[in-house]
Amino acid sequence: MSLPSIASRAPKIPLAVPLALRLSADEMAKTDKYAALEVRSRSAFARMLFLRGLADYERELAESK
Repeated sequence: MSLPSIASRAPKIPLAVPLALRLSADEMAKTDKYAALEVRSRSAFARMLFLRGLADYERELAESK
């Protein structure tokens, strides 16, 4: 897996609200590992996973109708 040459930041989101997320020690270690591989912060990586999961969830809802 190749690393990105330049780390990019998510765009600033007006009125964004912080969200606490509880992870086990193992989940946190995996999050840190994969975030580092992608040259992302822990929070940027968690947001990316959330957005992917949300898109999958919405796709499943649409398919079930």
